[in-house]
Amino acid sequence: MTNRKRILLNILIVLLFPIAVGNIILAFHQGLQPARGQDFQWSGTFMVLHHIDPWKQALTGDKQHLILLNQVPNYLHETYLLLVPFGLMGFHKARILWAVVNCSMCLISMLILGSYFRLGSRLTLLLALIFFSGYPFRQSLGYGQQDFFELLTFCCAFCLAPIAVRGIALGLSYVKYNFSPVFVFYLLFKKSWKIVLISMIPPLLGLLGVWIMVRTPLATLIVEPFMVSRNGVVVTAADVMALTRWLAAYVLPWHQVEMLSYLAGIVASAVYSFHLSKARYLSDRAVVACLATASIVMMRHGFYDFIFLVVPLANIKNLTRESAKVASALIFGFFWYGARISTLMSVNARMVLDIVLIAALLYFIESNDRLKDSGSKVPVEQFRPSIP
Repeated sequence: MTNRKRILLNILIVLLFPIAVGNIILAFHQGLQPARGQDFQWSGTFMVLHHIDPWKQALTGDKQHLILLNQVPNYLHETYLLLVPFGLMGFHKARILWAVVNCSMCLISMLILGSYFRLGSRLTLLLALIFFSGYPFRQSLGYGQQDFFELLTFCCAFCLAPIAVRGIALGLSYVKYNFSPVFVFYLLFKKSWKIVLISMIPPLLGLLGVWIMVRTPLATLIVEPFMVSRNGVVVTAADVMALTRWLAAYVLPWHQVEMLSYLAGIVASAVYSFHLSKARYLSDRAVVACLATASIVMMRHGFYDFIFLVVPLANIKNLTRESAKVASALIFGFFWYGARISTLMSVNARMVLDIVLIAALLYFIESNDRLKDSGSKVPVEQFRPSIP
């Protein structure tokens, strides 16, 4: 790194540090407001601990008012066993601890990404500061989302070496199963059977543990989270499912539109994962960046899920073309700092723009390694994926 770049990097770190700290403080403040923490799954955990089926409670209208705020229990069973320590304490104390744990998981994720993408200490610090100063981070922490846990499990599943660790981490990532199709399809197409089989352990143990606690018939218990997700989750507007829903609504009845949107998301995940598994020119780092990017645009997602863009952001250093670096940085800037601009657009216009920008980001990552494969003096083998 030249002296000029080092000075510029130090200036950016100095400028971003107070912004990141201020954003963290603001996120904590917002998250502790009486009406916030609506996505923190404390209510479901509390009910499981008291032998109440939280999914049945939601599906029957929550007549006893046991679901606080809007804590719809649409997550897999393992979620509510993982959160048992939080369910044993009062909601106010639990969400303070949850916010602290979330920030800790973010720091660990940044360290893993910094090591995996070989950023060095200064660039890793810059990555963390950019992450903590973004709008998706503040929104996710304020809502009490499970995104930070999902990001950490993704980093462990695809950036660490031991197969057992990767399999367990992948299984834990099924907590937010709207991310899972791209990850699982890719591993299946790569014939990574062992990782996929190991990943079944956490959800199966979660199912068994919750069944012991609530005693709902097992067949019913298996499908309840998906029924809640279908009926109780707000429709999003920046993914393949949303695009399908918008276009199909002109010609199909609503129940068919919803089914078609799920099918489109799953098929799109499978098609892209197959393409990625056969792209021999892609490096392991490029594959990881593509998986993280594609995962937020295939299935139903909220804006807070765009914290996953920190993975392709870490990969910017590996882009060889300056134009691709600049364009990718502008895309990150739009998603993480340009949220106010998007409010001036219609929902459908924003949806199309978001999907186009994500597609452009995937193109920059893939075309970078394609150019290496076809025109670089560096041996092609160095750019082939090491992910089994």
